[in-house]
Amino acid sequence: LNYLKLNIFSLSYHSKISSFGKKLILPATILILFALPIILNFSDSVLRGKSVSILSQSDKSVYETFVSGYLSHFSLSFLFSSGDSIGRHLPPGIGELYVFELPLLLIGLFMLTKVMKEEKTFIVGWLLAAPVAASLATPTPHALRAITLLPVLTIIIAIGANALIKVRGNQLLKIAGAAILLL
Repeated sequence: LNYLKLNIFSLSYHSKISSFGKKLILPATILILFALPIILNFSDSVLRGKSVSILSQSDKSVYETFVSGYLSHFSLSFLFSSGDSIGRHLPPGIGELYVFELPLLLIGLFMLTKVMKEEKTFIVGWLLAAPVAASLATPTPHALRAITLLPVLTIIIAIGANALIKVRGNQLLKIAGAAILLL
């Protein structure tokens, strides 16, 4: 899964990454050295993963479980009202994001459709890939397993806030935007 995220990143910024060349050899070597204990004891390293994997669940098909788990990370109740079902992950009655961020998120998503840049590919790829790992385990939605979703949502919200700040013309729209941001 991290490989998928790395591919999205490398496809979006391949020209900039290729300019590093030999500078990446040392960090890659360090990464391999730190990964060796996991690689050498792989069967012991995956015990927890086997216990929560959707592959070990027999009540629904794996495909249905994955798709419903994936989509649950984008549900309005998870993001804005009730959040994770595990109480220790967040205060009760609150989602992963604040409710006032919903309009900014929608504006940010709309602004992403207007932009045709490599950043758009990276942000949309990140948004779509982030909940994949969390969807391969139960229960879903899971705030900690989907933590990589929060930065991209924050970036999209910032794009929406930036768009509101730069609105020209209608004074009422500017005041409404400022009120949303002040909340």
